[in-house]
Amino acid sequence: MEKNRLKAFSDGIIAIIIFITVLKLKQLASKNLNDFRELSPVLFAYIFSFMFIAIFWTNHHFLIKRAKVISTKAFWSNTAWLSIMFAIPFTTSLVCRYPNSFAILSVYFLNITLSYIAYQIMCLLIAQENGDEIKHRVRSIVCLVAYSCATMFGGFYPLAAFAVVAAVTCLWLFIEKKKHDK
Repeated sequence: MEKNRLKAFSDGIIAIIIFITVLKLKQLASKNLNDFRELSPVLFAYIFSFMFIAIFWTNHHFLIKRAKVISTKAFWSNTAWLSIMFAIPFTTSLVCRYPNSFAILSVYFLNITLSYIAYQIMCLLIAQENGDEIKHRVRSIVCLVAYSCATMFGGFYPLAAFAVVAAVTCLWLFIEKKKHDK
């Protein structure tokens, strides 16, 4: 498969995912500061969802740009990643409706965790197919642990879970450059 087709397909799907996420954002019912405080898990969910999608979209761009070959396996792993990402607007809206539900927060963070795992599998396949060295970096392990913990315990401490998950996701703002990319 041509990598430009995969990139264009992925860009279109991710743009739709971001659009749907933003479209579901609701305004506060009143101007009372207490209402704003009560909706803070919802606000964090929307901000985090948008940033998570945008950060991984950017990383995906650089991943595909570096790839010389996109095999059928890489295409299907990309498609699996996008299908899991497509659930983010839905799980974000569930958090909006039920911000204190342990089950809903667990499903939301599970969606984030599965998106991350699918992305890492896609990265490994593309690296392997292109003869790149496969390294298990500290940030990959830290993110997986943080996302998994948020899935299991985020319902007990939603704001803390969002803060930790947002902090480790920000590690992906720094895209690793290969020596030949300079």
